[in-house]
Amino acid sequence: MKPLYIDGSEARHVSLDGPALKVQQPTCAALRFPLARISRVVASGGVSWSTEALLACADAGIVVCFLHANGRPRARWIGRPTSRSTFSQHWRDFLDSPDWEERYGNWRTNLRRHAIRFCTMRLGFPLGPLRDLPSMVTPDASEAVPFRRAKSHIYGLAYARALDELATLGLGSGDPSLRTVAPDLAICVQWGLHPDLVAWQRDHGWPTERQQATVFFERHRPTAEFHLRHALRCLSRLLEEVV
Repeated sequence: MKPLYIDGSEARHVSLDGPALKVQQPTCAALRFPLARISRVVASGGVSWSTEALLACADAGIVVCFLHANGRPRARWIGRPTSRSTFSQHWRDFLDSPDWEERYGNWRTNLRRHAIRFCTMRLGFPLGPLRDLPSMVTPDASEAVPFRRAKSHIYGLAYARALDELATLGLGSGDPSLRTVAPDLAICVQWGLHPDLVAWQRDHGWPTERQQATVFFERHRPTAEFHLRHALRCLSRLLEEVV
């Protein structure tokens, strides 16, 4: 199965056509994508959906992530999990503990520290105080705007992937705690991809458009998956300590 990316820079409409999603736009023939071959859907910009298509994705366990035109997360559509996983049970038990916010805050700080230090080492910079590291790996002022645009798109794609993985672990769309954990996972992936982004910029320029960022993200998916799963393993260890 593969992710389906729908670029809404031109108006597109998604409907259900039997066992497939049908994507239409005014000037081109409709495209059909079998649900059985889709792992998740990322829709950017002006993409409209039929209710039947969204419900079919929910029934098939396909996460749909909606992004703004600038790549930032806008909304998510996640079907109800078919079974309650061990991770989701531990996560809910963790949230019931009185000191969960302090524990989670410490975990978040350590996770980001590890991600930033890993990024710094891959770029060949000497390790120093954590507060100084982000400025060391950020381009100069002349490139700040395209760099931020590229990061925004990559963050949105990482966020969509994090939601997809959390859905498989039992955290459905109605779970408000997704607002807590999904952004932290996405930022971890974003830092993990930063050295590859710098290398990409030297050969291709900053991927400031959605399609360019998607190509970059897909080509570096193994790195993204490595950092996402590392973060989830660390989180699982935290939950197991509490329960």
